Amino acid sequence: MIARPGTLAEFGAYLHWPYCTRICPYCDFNVYAAKARDTSGLSAAMVEDIARQADWIGQRTLETVYFGGGTPSLMSGDTLTDLLTALNNAFGIAKGAEITLEANPNDLTPDRLAHWRARGI
Repeated sequence: MIARPGTLAEFGAYLHWPYCTRICPYCDFNVYAAKARDTSGLSAAMVEDIARQADWIGQRTLETVYFGGGTPSLMSGDTLTDLLTALNNAFGIAKGAEITLEANPNDLTPDRLAHWRARGI
């Protein structure tokens, strides 16, 4: 996107969730099999990194948030909430922002869909 003179371009965040149920032979992304894996360390590091990035970038409002991977639909609801809260605290998420989460069809349940929708996804 090209910004008009005197304005800032739209601002977005990409968060990479590197865990998958299995590693596909065609995948070239940084991914790991997530079987019985404790992801709390990664979640905490991501929250800390968001705060550090905010210090470096300065005040910008997020127009888009993209959770990619891996398979971010495997992350817990609490982790997703923690990451969105960290982004909102650090930058602010614009009302009506586009928030996207890559999902594996096998991970979709009514409860997960309701949780995601309640968080603007």
